Amino acid sequence: MTGSKKVVIVGGGTMGADVALVFLRGGYAVEIIEAGTERRTFLPQYFEFQIKELGYAKPNKPITIHAELKDVAWSSVDLVVECIPEKLPLKQELFKKLEGIVSAECVLATNTSSLSVERMTEGLKNPERVVGFHFFNPVAVMPLLEVARTSTTDDATTATAIAVGKELKKTMIICKDAPGFVVNRLLTRFMGEVTDAVDEGTAP
Repeated sequence: MTGSKKVVIVGGGTMGADVALVFLRGGYAVEIIEAGTERRTFLPQYFEFQIKELGYAKPNKPITIHAELKDVAWSSVDLVVECIPEKLPLKQELFKKLEGIVSAECVLATNTSSLSVERMTEGLKNPERVVGFHFFNPVAVMPLLEVARTSTTDDATTATAIAVGKELKKTMIICKDAPGFVVNRLLTRFMGEVTDAVDEGTAP
């Protein structure tokens, strides 16, 4: 980390906006990129309301909102967390763009809950700096954070992700990049057992 504690969140939907707020509470300078005009107009009101609702201290600097990647001063960014829609081609394209503009030390993280982090790194020159960073909804309330390593994620990237998680006061699970990581994998098995029980005649 450069010491500036600056994070960029790509995607200002439900998860992206709430992830931005948690970083704000953690003392980070937060910038968010959201392509949708209506969503960009809505976000300042949402942030103001949530800061009051969650009892956060009034930030020295509000969350900065941008429309495009080119609007960010990337040289001072320590961490990027993508929170765009769960479509692999979109995430692959985003990481390729980011790799060309961020600093050599910048960590690229994905908030995906189900897609392969390793597949997102296909074609990247530095796949070792990509890590899964899966928050749970509602982000401000749920303490859990899954940190998912691919076969190429290096120790420095993992250590950075863990350090950030601690600063955000999250309880972390460090896991391999696998379908559903840990929680959703267990949930799928659990729901399968529930469905089987109902199918076998157990009353709901």
